[in-house]
Amino acid sequence: MLETVHGVIPYAGVALFGGIAFFALVGSPRHPTADRIGTVLEGVQLLLMAVTAVIGLVILATGGRPKDALHLLYGASILVVVPLVDLFTLGRPARQRSILRALAALAGIGLIARSFATG
Repeated sequence: MLETVHGVIPYAGVALFGGIAFFALVGSPRHPTADRIGTVLEGVQLLLMAVTAVIGLVILATGGRPKDALHLLYGASILVVVPLVDLFTLGRPARQRSILRALAALAGIGLIARSFATG
């Protein structure tokens, strides 16, 4: 049961990363609502991926193992990719920050894809 939940939740993560990328690109100082929506999606994504990580750690603690140890690295990277970019781009122009956030979200989609391959 936990393995199923652990394997299904990341599909929602892909959708959320896609939403973060979309709203980062359409958001601007003239469209602050889009930026706020992207920030809310980022929070939901972070919470959802944290739940997935906790489930994965429970599976690991009860004897389950991923096919490849890189799965653990991908899982940790998924959690921090967008928040780290937000942290490191504080003070930069809004447009540059939005583009970097969108790229981080797209990288998050790639990390989820890699985690599926190594899970």
